[in-house]
Amino acid sequence: MEETHRDPGLDGRRAAMARTPYRTRHATHEGATCMKKRHRRPPQPTSRPADPLALSPLALFDALRERAARDATGLVPVEGVRQLLTAYQAGKTFHAIVHAPILQRNGDARRAIKALRAAGVPVQAVSPEAFRRVSTARHASGVGAIVRQKWTSPERLSGSPGPGSPGGPELWIGARHLRSDGNLGTILRTIDATRAAGLICLGATLDPFAPDVVRASMGAIMSVGLMRTTHSELGRVTRGGPTRVLGASAHGERALWECDLSTRPTVVLIGHERHGLTEEEAELCDELVTIPMQGAVSSINAGVAASLVLYEAMRQRAQPSPATVSGPMTSIM
Repeated sequence: MEETHRDPGLDGRRAAMARTPYRTRHATHEGATCMKKRHRRPPQPTSRPADPLALSPLALFDALRERAARDATGLVPVEGVRQLLTAYQAGKTFHAIVHAPILQRNGDARRAIKALRAAGVPVQAVSPEAFRRVSTARHASGVGAIVRQKWTSPERLSGSPGPGSPGGPELWIGARHLRSDGNLGTILRTIDATRAAGLICLGATLDPFAPDVVRASMGAIMSVGLMRTTHSELGRVTRGGPTRVLGASAHGERALWECDLSTRPTVVLIGHERHGLTEEEAELCDELVTIPMQGAVSSINAGVAASLVLYEAMRQRAQPSPATVSGPMTSIM
C-alpha cells in the first residue's frame, strides 16, 4: 500500500481552527486584509489653502486644471513652448511661470522666461519629476505658465462699425453648446487662421480655458477675442445697431456664399451638431443661412461648419469689391 506523506502540523492546526469560533476567524482574516489594503494605500494629498492664490506657482498650476479654480481666480494654465510664446507675443498678463530647466531647452522660451522674470513675474524652477506630476502632455515640455484670462465686453457689439479685424469689420462666431472640446479648439484655431474677431460663448456651458480646449487650440486661445454673454444680452446689444446676427441652419433661406460677410460687423451662431439652433437662438438671428449638403447626412461637425463660415468670410474680404457672389462651395476650400 502506497504511503501518504502529511504535514505533521496539519492535524494540530485543523484542531485549533475547529476550536476557534467562525466569527473570530473571519474577523481576524478581514483585519489582516484591511491592514494589507491600508499598507498599500497611496499617500493622501495634502489639503490646499482656501484661497488658490496662496498656493505656490506649481501647486496653483495644478489646481487650475479644475474649472472652479479658473473661474474663481480668472487665471488659466498653459503648457508647452508654443503656448508660452504665443501668450508672450500676444502681450498677455502673466501671473507666474513654472519650468523644469533640465527638460526645457528651447532658446526662445528661455529668453521669454528671462524677460518675464526681469519684469517681476514669479518664476519657480522645479525638478523634471515635479513638473511631470502636474503635466497633462504626453511628453512634458518642462515649461508652463499661469496667464490672466481676458474677456471682451458684449457692449463692443453695439459700437459703431469699423475694421476690428484685418480686411473688414469684425466677424464673431457664437455658440452655446458643443459636443467636444476638440471642436471648440478647432474653431479657435480657425478664428485665428482667418483673422476673425473671436468667439462668443452663449451662457455658462462652454469653457474655452479647459485644458483639452487650450491644447487643441494650439495656442490660438491666446490670440483671439473671447466674449461671454446671454441670449437676452446679445439681443439687446445687437438690436438696431450695426452688428448683424446670422444663424447657420439647415432651414436657412439662403446659401452661405450668397450672404454678404464682408461689409458689416457680423455674429454667426453655430448650433448643436445633432439638434441645430435652439428656438431662442433662431429668434436672435436677422437671417438664417445654410451650408448646402448633397449627401445622405443632414448635418456636419460644428468645427467644420464654423470653418466654412470663417473661410467664406475671408474669401469675400479678399475680393476687390464686396459684392455678393455665387458659385460652388469648393471656392472656399
